[in-house]
Amino acid sequence: MAGFASLTGYSYFILDFDNVLVDLQADWSPVKLEVGHIAMKEKIDASNLTELVLYYPEIYIKYREKLNSIIRRIEGSAIEKHMWKKLHKKLWGFLNEEPWSVLSNNLHFTVKTILSRENAFPEYIIGRDDVMLPKPYPEGMRRLLKLIGRSPSSIIYIGDSILDEKTAKHFKVPFINITSLEA
Repeated sequence: MAGFASLTGYSYFILDFDNVLVDLQADWSPVKLEVGHIAMKEKIDASNLTELVLYYPEIYIKYREKLNSIIRRIEGSAIEKHMWKKLHKKLWGFLNEEPWSVLSNNLHFTVKTILSRENAFPEYIIGRDDVMLPKPYPEGMRRLLKLIGRSPSSIIYIGDSILDEKTAKHFKVPFINITSLEA
């Protein structure tokens, strides 16, 4: 697969989770509804969780535990319904014995549970509940880079969103969108 040639030369791989390895098949409407309640209560303009995190981080932190509780319920049912992305087997084959970790805006437990069922064990997992503010805020990547202990230029981050790309660029970690590997 031609897209995988772009991954050669890197000695460590960081992967996003949802929409890269799996499609969680989750119904996020309860989170959106709660964000709507928060927006009305706090008199802010945020219609979804990403907007709340990006534009009102202090308010997100205030409601973080409540939101994570809702996300825990949603992802808990998604663990049983998820679908593996078609590319994940090819990605495992490419990575083979290469070291890799996951940096995700999903919960740590969700990522760990689904990957372990596939006998896939990353060195590290940093989920949204492991940090105060999720991607694109730097805490997760900063912690992961410290754990990995390698030069950012030797690492590549495979993600699917602008949040992933912004997170990588902040630390000068090369980034590739999963869609370019699917081509």
